[in-house]
Amino acid sequence: MAQFRSAESALLKKVSSGDTGARGTYKALLRGIIGCSGAQPDVELADGSAMALTSTSPQYPEYDPFLDLRNTMIQEALESVEASPPSPKECADSFAVSRQLGIPDAALAVYG
Repeated sequence: MAQFRSAESALLKKVSSGDTGARGTYKALLRGIIGCSGAQPDVELADGSAMALTSTSPQYPEYDPFLDLRNTMIQEALESVEASPPSPKECADSFAVSRQLGIPDAALAVYG
């Protein structure tokens, strides 16, 4: 989980500074976490995944400067998943992004 928090905090720092590439990466990561179970879409888990992500925010000080941004982006990702579920390819791509960021699959499984 520490690897996930570290990678996520680094992305949020870039997003908060206006880095549009980081914003796209974070959106893709969130859509995968919220809308996928492994490499397959699973919208039925979306609400619970989003709630699990949001509930971790207050527990970790690395999120403090980005709390509003993080929760807003989680809500946007949830709404996006509910409006248009991710494809299997999008799920696989999201997990590939997480691996590139050094986030282990086990850390993502906590939320999905």
